[in-house]
Amino acid sequence: MKVCLFFFFMLATVAAGAQGQFKVRNDAFIQIGYSGYKALTFGQENLSPNNGKFAIEYCDACVPAGFNIWKPWPTWNHANYLLFIRDDGNVGIGNPGDNSYKMNISGYARSYGWHVFSDARLKSNLAPLSGSLQKLMLLKPY
Repeated sequence: MKVCLFFFFMLATVAAGAQGQFKVRNDAFIQIGYSGYKALTFGQENLSPNNGKFAIEYCDACVPAGFNIWKPWPTWNHANYLLFIRDDGNVGIGNPGDNSYKMNISGYARSYGWHVFSDARLKSNLAPLSGSLQKLMLLKPY
């Protein structure tokens, strides 16, 4: 029993001093990487068996820093974004996102409904509309 405890103590001491990249924490969280760039790949791509079909990564050294879901093959390097969540919370689909927009999509987007809100606090130079009936009568809807 003493030998087992000594071995466990030595193993724990060595593991604590090592620079591990995969950690199951005491609070049941699983952590991959501690700084810089780390990725986790899923599946196997026949043309590139070490890269996988899909991957997730977090890169704090990237500009912008954030969490990325990407395809390692055939494009395994820069600008391979399927879904990118930036540290500032903005999202990019097909791109790394943008400072100006909460969501930036490269390509077409489809929705079965959009809710668009109008905020009076963001408006200025409001004035009553005059001659509105005459203007409406000029419309020729089809």
